[in-house]
Amino acid sequence: MGKHPKQTRAIIAAGHQLGNHGYSHINLANLPLSSAKEEIKNCTLLQRHGHQERPMILPPFGNLSEKLRSLLAEQKFLVAQWDLEPRHHAEWKTPETAL
Repeated sequence: MGKHPKQTRAIIAAGHQLGNHGYSHINLANLPLSSAKEEIKNCTLLQRHGHQERPMILPPFGNLSEKLRSLLAEQKFLVAQWDLEPRHHAEWKTPETAL
């Protein structure tokens, strides 16, 4: 977002929602709470122009510590998770093999 503000604005203008993924894409669960908060804050500052109703986070590697999860809940963050590892799509040759 910081390196490509024009593209970021175009994505938002097209109606897409931006999720916070931390500033450095590191495992937030392995950081002290203060460092994890800083990662989220730095990314949130870049997202300010998004005007989303509720902030969303997609934690790198899907990991959050319980303390960070509680803090995000207090701040009304929507925590997005997934139930499929992204690298698994490389094994799919056709849509039928994904089922």
